[in-house]
Formats: sequence, structure tokens, C-alpha cells
Amino acid sequence: MFFFDGNGMPKLMNRKMYQICQNLAGRDIQNITELKEALEHPLKENVFYDVDLKVYCFADGSVWKFSEKEITTTAGDRFFQFLASEVSELYRNKVLLKEENQKLQEMSVAMKELSKNVVTLTREEEMLSMKMRVHDNLGYSVLAAQRMLMQESEADQDIFLSQWKQTLDLLNKDNESVEGEQLHRQVQERAKTLGVKIIYTGEKVWGSHISELMDTILLEALSNCVRHAGASELYVKLGSEEQEWIIVITDNGQKTEKNVKEGGGLSGIRKRVEQCGGTLRISAESKFSIIVKIPKEVRR
Repeated sequence: MFFFDGNGMPKLMNRKMYQICQNLAGRDIQNITELKEALEHPLKENVFYDVDLKVYCFADGSVWKFSEKEITTTAGDRFFQFLASEVSELYRNKVLLKEENQKLQEMSVAMKELSKNVVTLTREEEMLSMKMRVHDNLGYSVLAAQRMLMQESEADQDIFLSQWKQTLDLLNKDNESVEGEQLHRQVQERAKTLGVKIIYTGEKVWGSHISELMDTILLEALSNCVRHAGASELYVKLGSEEQEWIIVITDNGQKTEKNVKEGGGLSGIRKRVEQCGGTLRISAESKFSIIVKIPKEVRR
């Protein structure tokens, strides 16, 4: 504490206030004006003034806040009281809180950006799925039409008309995606319509995500093996290593050119496989084959 009379001359000061004033001004305080000047312009080598919190940070780590009050006695005498309150702990907590708030703001910005990316990726995945379904259905519809014209049976005509109706519905509205058992049935129906027998070999134990991905690949493979190789059998071999599942798809069709160009269907499947953390390789050395490797701990 530091008291001045009405004329601004010092009247009383305790030892702690004396030490504080020495740090503020570097000398003894002779009057109230000198104290106010020391508070406005403290010695920079001894004291840091935090403008935002209006506190004085000293070299010893202590933090002080000053207040001024005018006191009038019953006799009418005026005095000025200057009080220094130590707020070291409170100040440190305030600084920590400010730093945490800054981190939270940065995290909030990052989360908003991440949210935008998630929305974009989800939209891209939905668009990819729709493009693959449109490409797949159009290709299958063309093959079904060719088969109908060659055989001219009423059953094929019904399948042909049904398939083209599905394709037109897909182009005109956003159908729900086909999954699980419904997708597997679609593979079997397509194989039957195209006159292709699917022969499965190898391991039969795999997760539902592998089954769905394999059926998605088979839909494209069925159309390709008939269109490009005139195949009547499609061979699907499933094996595994310690960290991954391996799917190998071949057919009994005519040998294709070594330089196979990926169309929209195969490119779409490759992207689906890579989104799961897997790889897709196409080989045409001895016969056309698709080799897919999917991690057992797949990214969903």
C-alpha cells in the first residue's frame, strides 16, 4: 500500500510497495506524479506491462495489478490510496486459458475444413457410384439386346425390356444403391441372361465388404468377357495371405490384346478398390485376368 496526502506527497508505504516501486521506477518515489509516471512507463528491463489485462509482470515471475482510490476523512482531509494486488496465479491461468482458446479456435477451423472435405469426398463417391451403375447398366443392356436379336425368344425379350427400363430409371432418378444379397442376385441374373457360368474356387470365408466389392467387380467382368472375348465361363478364385485377400478373375474367352485400355467401368472399379486401400492389376499376357488385392483390415 502507498498513501499520499491531498497535495500528492507520500505519507505511508509498506516494504513490499517500496520494492515494487523500485522495480517500476528504479528509484525512490517522491510524489504521486512520479508514481503515476512509473505506472504509465515502467522500466522495460524490470517490468512488462500487459496492455490487454492491465497488469504488471515483474522479472521474478510475480504479477501485480494496481488500483487507485481517493479517501476523505470525517475531518475533511483527503488522501490517495494506491493498492498493489498480486495476481500471479490468476494471470498464469488466464494466459493458459487464452492459449487453450487459441488452440480450440485452430482446431475448430481444421474441423470445419475437414468437414468440407468429407462432404466433397462423399459427393465424389456418390457420383462415382452413379457413373459406374450407369456405365454398367448401359453395357449390359446393349449385350442383352444383342442376345435377344440372336435368339429371338420371348423370355429374352422380357429380360431385355426389363433391363432397359432399369437403365432409363437410373438415368431419370437417383435410385438407391444395390447392396448385399440383392447385389449378389443381380450378378447371378446377369450371368444367366448373358449365358455365362460363374465358377468359384478357393476360400469361401470372407467379410461382407469383400463379397460386395467382388460382386461389383463381377458385374463389370461379366459384360466385358462377353463383349470383348465371347466368353461362356467366368472363373473367380479367392485366396488370402497374412494381411490381404486376393481375387483373381479370368475367363475362357478369346485371347485379347496385350495393351488393354481401361474404360469407364474398370476405371471406376479401380477407384473403388483403391478407396478400400487395395490394388487392382490387369494382365493380358497368356489370358485376360483381373487381380485384386484388398487388406483384411479394410478402410471403410
